[in-house]
Amino acid sequence: MGSAAMPYLEFAQRRINVDILYFGPENAGKSTNIRVLHEQMPETRRGGVSRVFLDAERVIFAKILGPRLDGYHVVFRLYGIDGPFQTMPDKACRRLMECADGFVFVADSTPGALDRNIRCFRNLMGILTGRRIPCKFTRSGEGAPVVVQWNKAERNDSLPFSRFLNHCGFRSRMSGASVMHASAAERTGPYFTLRHCVNLMKLPQLYSLYV
Repeated sequence: MGSAAMPYLEFAQRRINVDILYFGPENAGKSTNIRVLHEQMPETRRGGVSRVFLDAERVIFAKILGPRLDGYHVVFRLYGIDGPFQTMPDKACRRLMECADGFVFVADSTPGALDRNIRCFRNLMGILTGRRIPCKFTRSGEGAPVVVQWNKAERNDSLPFSRFLNHCGFRSRMSGASVMHASAAERTGPYFTLRHCVNLMKLPQLYSLYV
């Protein structure tokens, strides 16, 4: 611990694995994001999508196949933990956080979810800080990117993102960050959210723009 994860190279399989963890409160749309992304990709770029159990927690997992890069296949591995919001993430979630190359925080923009969003986001940032995992919200600097998706933006009662930003406790640190407004259930936003997260990694142009 103490450093952000880096994309993992499997030399024998000539493969680069990039792990992205979708984090957020219950019913915010983590699983929906992953399912929509998988469905929107051409069949030739889809890996498997499944739900598996990790330390008794149900994890949705999907693979998206990227291009070849210097003779290696790029594979984006997307993870999200199903289930209710917990004040302290369990062992499974912590293991995934330590291995992640990037994070997508999926927030529920409906009024009743504001407090859950704030508690869950503070929890994520507290764990990353406590485990000395560097992170960032913009392209500058080092660390794993954290992208905030303001989901369910199509609803008439959707709150402005500024309400979350003003109360989350990280306003100054998030200065210059791009929030990704989305409606995952209507298949709008998941693709651009993932692309933004990958671009913040400052990976080679070929596969950061390919996603």
